[in-house]
Amino acid sequence: MGLAQWQTYFGTNLEQTFRVFRNSEGHETCLWSANMLAATRPFEHMTVRENVNIVDGEIYQVEITPESIAKGALTFGQWSTKIFIPQLSKSLFYLAETPFPSNALFSFSRAMVFGEDFPNESHPRPVILNKRNSFARGAFRHEEGGLIASGAMLPNVIEMGWTFSATDQSQILKILGVITNGLIRIASIVEDGFLNHRTNRDIPFDDALLSATMFDSDFVLGSDAQGLSYWVPVVRLGFVLDETNTRMQKALGEDNVAEQVWAAFNAVGKFVPNVINTLVFGKLIPDKEWSVIDRLLDCSVRMDLPDESTNSLSNWGIAKYMQGLFGEAIEKFELALARSDRYAEAEASYWLAKIWKQMGEPQKAEQYSARCQEAGGWDEEMEAESPEVDETKANGSNLGLTKSSTGGLANKSGVLAKSSPGLLSLFCSQCGTKFPLGSAKLCTECGSRR
Repeated sequence: MGLAQWQTYFGTNLEQTFRVFRNSEGHETCLWSANMLAATRPFEHMTVRENVNIVDGEIYQVEITPESIAKGALTFGQWSTKIFIPQLSKSLFYLAETPFPSNALFSFSRAMVFGEDFPNESHPRPVILNKRNSFARGAFRHEEGGLIASGAMLPNVIEMGWTFSATDQSQILKILGVITNGLIRIASIVEDGFLNHRTNRDIPFDDALLSATMFDSDFVLGSDAQGLSYWVPVVRLGFVLDETNTRMQKALGEDNVAEQVWAAFNAVGKFVPNVINTLVFGKLIPDKEWSVIDRLLDCSVRMDLPDESTNSLSNWGIAKYMQGLFGEAIEKFELALARSDRYAEAEASYWLAKIWKQMGEPQKAEQYSARCQEAGGWDEEMEAESPEVDETKANGSNLGLTKSSTGGLANKSGVLAKSSPGLLSLFCSQCGTKFPLGSAKLCTECGSRR
């Protein structure tokens, strides 16, 4: 394996790599490629999208049912990775290879690129890979010592390139000239779409790739991601991660609620679940923003990060409990307890004991109360009246809540309300890490005093 840096037409750095594979018969194939696109958050599971009726402006939901999926139907998220991006890639590969694109009068073949004498069997084959839970990085600054880059594990990374098995040196040199320049063209076209066409209603970048943001009727092209995934060219990923890291310090280090909102809805990388948990526990649960909570915590749980995703399940259970959805709350808390990191062992057990006591199951309540004490105990720091048990809610029905156009994060005056310091006392003011015990004096992550 090897890698090297090229530059796009915008002057950003493109990392191209090659790998050589050998089969059982000793035949070698080279894959020369580059990471082109990265999804910011999990989305391939999404089966519901919102549409707007162009006649009356009414918003309606379209769902791909579990029965349809069982019969082979794709989710809306898979439409992006299995239909939209592969279809777009065909055009990108053609533009990458062909200096003079075809039109209605002329069609330029690959023979014009590689030469009439170049054997057909030696032509490189275009390849597109959808890599799940994969690492991607991008440079965002030049310094004397070299490039400064930032990277992250992301739910989907689209890799594009060519494979070839030619052994003749002249053929290899010809192939490498075409595909290295071709990858530069592809990266430049994708970068141009991201930089210059995200708000262009004729050819919007997010629509062409079917970013998950397009599933939300409130989404405005090129604006707030509404907590949903969007596609980022990997050559721009370093810039996106750098902005995330800068604003995350304000969001978590300074208890800045406005920055927490931005980060929870738009940030990229491993710190996203941390800021989501901070915002949910300190702001959204007290404000009863249930639909926003569901969207953000679903993302955080699906990112499947130790401690923080477990914490998200516990916070989700608290939110369901506050709504009187006892059945759903029990499900979330039990999922938190089933995780191997046992991060929410005490907290989830505490709430389960409370729920079962309210539901008239003293034996179960005592079992979870004992489990809570074994894990170190838990002090409830969120003051809230215990909701009445509603059988329909306990069985999992929803409350019929709808989103506001702002995502439900504003007060009546349209201004973000200041969070209550008392509600954030479970989190380190320096790095945002949740204290594992109510009696903890120091942050386990950064060592700061509580």
